[in-house]
Amino acid sequence: MAFILIQHLDPNHESMMMDLLAGHTPMTVQQATDGVPIESNHVYVIPPGTYLSVSNGALHLSQPQARHGARLPFDFLLYSLAENCAPRAICVVLSGTGAGKPWADGCEGERRAGGRAGA
Repeated sequence: MAFILIQHLDPNHESMMMDLLAGHTPMTVQQATDGVPIESNHVYVIPPGTYLSVSNGALHLSQPQARHGARLPFDFLLYSLAENCAPRAICVVLSGTGAGKPWADGCEGERRAGGRAGA
């Protein structure tokens, strides 16, 4: 099993998540890079300011289409998982306050992926 971690961060904010996780798991923790094959016992963390998708057993990075406004990297990942890995994908949403934004919890991506948002 591999894990992909998507954080809602300012696109210019560097995350400390890799360092925090690496000290608490024997799995390899690394920043996701374009084209890297997904391996078992790995944790992949999205780089700031990017979108991450999955296809053909590999991670793919892209730039958000909208430069301003809502960024939905989690929704983008969920949609690609549904398209490419549906019977093998499991998603766990750990949502904070979302800064008052109802879409910050990934529910839009879950709806598009055919899941049951809020279930």
